[in-house]
Amino acid sequence: MAMTVQNLVTSQQARSNLRWLAGQSGGDRPLHGTGVHAVDQIGYLNLMHAERIAVLGLRELDYYRKLDRHRRDRLHQTLLAARPPALIISDGQEAPSALVDFCNRNHLPLLGCRLAAGPLIETLEQALAHKDHTSMHGVLMDVLGMGVLITGDSGLGKSELALELISRGHGLVADDVVDIERVSQHAIVGRCPALLQGLLEVRGLGLIDIRTIFGESAVRRRMPIKLIVHLVGRRTMEDSYERLPLQALTETILGIPVRKVAIPVAAGRNIAVLTETAVRTTVLLLRGIDTTREFARRQQALILDQSETPHHPSSHAPDALGPAGNASSLPIGQMDTHLADPSPGDAAYPDWAPESFTLTMMPNDTAEESPLSPVETPSCTRPVTGLATAPQAPAGPDTTDTPSLSPILPSAPPCN
Repeated sequence: MAMTVQNLVTSQQARSNLRWLAGQSGGDRPLHGTGVHAVDQIGYLNLMHAERIAVLGLRELDYYRKLDRHRRDRLHQTLLAARPPALIISDGQEAPSALVDFCNRNHLPLLGCRLAAGPLIETLEQALAHKDHTSMHGVLMDVLGMGVLITGDSGLGKSELALELISRGHGLVADDVVDIERVSQHAIVGRCPALLQGLLEVRGLGLIDIRTIFGESAVRRRMPIKLIVHLVGRRTMEDSYERLPLQALTETILGIPVRKVAIPVAAGRNIAVLTETAVRTTVLLLRGIDTTREFARRQQALILDQSETPHHPSSHAPDALGPAGNASSLPIGQMDTHLADPSPGDAAYPDWAPESFTLTMMPNDTAEESPLSPVETPSCTRPVTGLATAPQAPAGPDTTDTPSLSPILPSAPPCN
């Protein structure tokens, strides 16, 4: 709500003895907006900055009285075009009749004050610095030295969160209603209404006197608001907020953006610890450390490195079945024992040594081993390579019609 000239007179009548001299019909004229600092809104009469509240001290009023009619009219036109909120005559001086008539005709507020020009300007600067104010529903806390405004729908546990933070050593500023005023171009301050100071309302417990229960150190008079913790339901969090926002959330209060953090409320979540962590994260941001942006930078660097690295296909071991990967590519009767052979020195075959041999089927159905080279006989000869000789059993009488072969060798098919 914008402050008007009438509000200024009412609030400063007792302190500065402001009174109306002329132009009271313009009392609803608003003062300058929130983007203008108090120092820029008031000062001595200066035609270069005629848009601000002009204070006419002894020298300024003496200068006005010495002007001829033509130059005085030019001054009036300059003031009329600039539309200053008000003119104030200090030091208890009487207002010139020409100035009174001009202000009445143009509805320009003309005020008088007994204070000297210097103290008057200083007093009004302090008053104008606090002219912008509003009230918000929530809980204002002092968490780790930072003013944190807790907001959210009714029933989400704002007061319970405040009580938990108080029990962890933090301070309460205001509960339910927070009065907020702008004190500078970059700062807003929250305080508690006089009626609710030191009180916290919790559902099921009623009003709690925090100062009496937890001591004087658990209550604060006022705190600059630097962070807003907004409590939301889980579904609202999923629908309306990003999980990893690259742009920080903000909420504008009285023209000043304030960092905002949304925390989903659910059973089993420690909201007090999350609030403290949000405060510590905000402190890091104020120091120029943004963890989310640092993670995004690392991810982009990793993607860039992978895109610049040439891809080499991995080499594979040769297939155990042969160069073509198929058993049919081997000659008939040959077997590859790359995976099947026991290792040298195996306990079951202490004398095993890999070597090639040829298995020759004799006409009398006896088997004969010829090392290293195949033997040409009228019988059917099937060379078998890649196997090694196994220990042989002691010689004995031949009681079977089958060849005497090692147990590990496959039986040879009959010759055609």
